[in-house]
Amino acid sequence: MTQEEKAERYDFLVREGDKIQFQLSKLQSQNAGINTQSDKYNVEVEKYRQGLLNLENEMAKLFM
Repeated sequence: MTQEEKAERYDFLVREGDKIQFQLSKLQSQNAGINTQSDKYNVEVEKYRQGLLNLENEMAKLFM
């Protein structure tokens, strides 16, 4: 992979990470009250966190 391709991939991963982080923050703020968390909420949060982890792993591969 050329440096230019890595840069483009890096930019894409950062944008995707920002989108996921925005959705996660939005979900967390909607459920900020006491006892408003549910199994559905926990599943959604885990999905977003797993997405971020996948992006991190992909980004790390760019620099190996």
